[in-house]
Amino acid sequence: MKNVVDHSALIQNDTLYFSPSDLQGIEVEAPKLATSVSTRAAAQGITYFEIGAVQSVSYPNIDPVSANQFSTTQNHGGGQVRVYVFQFGYGNTNNATFAGSSVSATSSTPRCGANLSTCSAGQTVTGFLHQFDFFGASNISGTVNVSANSIASPFGFWSDSVFVQ
Repeated sequence: MKNVVDHSALIQNDTLYFSPSDLQGIEVEAPKLATSVSTRAAAQGITYFEIGAVQSVSYPNIDPVSANQFSTTQNHGGGQVRVYVFQFGYGNTNNATFAGSSVSATSSTPRCGANLSTCSAGQTVTGFLHQFDFFGASNISGTVNVSANSIASPFGFWSDSVFVQ
């Protein structure tokens, strides 16, 4: 059996010792922050997740996809199709599927502000622009499906799809 020395008498006799009851009612005043410093809230979970555009070798311009659009407006048939997905908030993006292919994001670029614009130095990241590249002979037409899981409140599963002509 191990003998453990009781140090409580030594601690309580120390002039710097405070018991938890001695600390009740004490209010801590935070020092005033400099005006160039701002406090930040915890990272927000996904609140917006949408396919925003499609691009291909058949139609190399950006073909925007609106929130209520179920199909691309341009013909993208061909071996190289690129899909852009906007995500507001933080989450884990799953693989996207199209015409029998499943790929992970080729790139995920941080975006800033309420409109998910390109970030400048000092801005807070609010979301991401994910790029999925489907390069192969089978990418003629079909539905692109993509999803993500939110990692913070509001937790949940987000998905979007669009038919690529």
